[in-house]
Amino acid sequence: EAMPDPMRVQMGLIYEGLRAFNIPIYTKEGFEADDVIGTISREACELGHKVYILTGDQDSFQLIRKNGCIKVIIPSKGVLTEYDWNKVHEKLGIYPNQVIDYKALRGDTSDNIPGIKGIGEKTAVKLLDEFGSVDNVLANVENISGKSLKEKIVNGVEIAKLSKYLATIVQDVDIDFDFDSTKIEMPDISAVMDFLRQMQFYSR
Repeated sequence: EAMPDPMRVQMGLIYEGLRAFNIPIYTKEGFEADDVIGTISREACELGHKVYILTGDQDSFQLIRKNGCIKVIIPSKGVLTEYDWNKVHEKLGIYPNQVIDYKALRGDTSDNIPGIKGIGEKTAVKLLDEFGSVDNVLANVENISGKSLKEKIVNGVEIAKLSKYLATIVQDVDIDFDFDSTKIEMPDISAVMDFLRQMQFYSR
């Protein structure tokens, strides 16, 4: 869905604040923030950088690389947890390269990804453990044990394909990312103060 107008106004203020604090902003019309993050992370990894993605969204688990060049940090209850290839498996029972397949099977209500009706976390993990990917699950429906489960998958083929598409983070967005601009520098204090006063932040 399109961004609601009130939120669009708020985003403008957020951008203004980020510029005041000298924090670079990268956006691309028609793409989600995850797609921009995924593209920049891939480029950075290929250039030999170590990448840490700080996010509250487990979708980013799919970006984690087995060689450790991309990791995800998720804050929860005041604690930062770092996820690498094996840590994702400890949490979900699948590896990062199966996250898209996992969501294609079980869905994700927070991202409006439907998944196959009636398939939950445990069944999705079991299917991926046996077949490896959602494509292999759909291609081997006749070999799946359990009449009820087989029926759910047969009826959910198109939904699974759509869900896989929705769950996939794009990693080749046409965006000109300048790595030199990522160097941390102190912002212009007067610009920061002007912005904070404009937002009516007066207390220290």
